[in-house]
Amino acid sequence: MAFPKLIVFDLDMCLWHPEMFQLSSSPSKWNKAENTITAGSDTIRMFPGAITAFRDIHTKEEFRDSIVAVASSTTEPGYAKKCLSLFEVLPGVKVGDIVKH
Repeated sequence: MAFPKLIVFDLDMCLWHPEMFQLSSSPSKWNKAENTITAGSDTIRMFPGAITAFRDIHTKEEFRDSIVAVASSTTEPGYAKKCLSLFEVLPGVKVGDIVKH
């Protein structure tokens, strides 16, 4: 079976919610117990399916040669980059560790 060489994820409402433009301020703190991110009065949550997809890509041999990228039309790219660096998909493994582009 062939596996993709390139996997591209959209961000807002595909990996997480709410959308970055809806946040009251910049994402600032990761809550390890709940795997959520605080952004002012808002809480950002990854969708369970997105977490599973990143876990599989990171751990399954079939994906070892796959490159992972993100694409977004967000008006707040800095907020999105912060979320990529904070969300954890496995202990010690952040989404940003898996995404190469």
